[in-house]
Amino acid sequence: MASVDSDAEMATARAMGWRTFRVTTSLDHTNEREFECASTAHGVSCADCLACDGADRPGKASVAILVHGPMARRFKVAA
Repeated sequence: MASVDSDAEMATARAMGWRTFRVTTSLDHTNEREFECASTAHGVSCADCLACDGADRPGKASVAILVHGPMARRFKVAA
């Protein structure tokens, strides 16, 4: 998995065969083959989900999560 900060980084990583993990301020603009993190969407723990465990799963969907936590207000989306 690749941690990405922009659509451009996501496209580059996907072209290289990587799935991605992306923090965003809005899930209204998720990309094709990207789903909302189950932790925020359904309250599923990371240990139970394992969607972004880094396993080699080419072609599988990537993960997007809403920015959260005490520093969320400082988060800025990369251009």
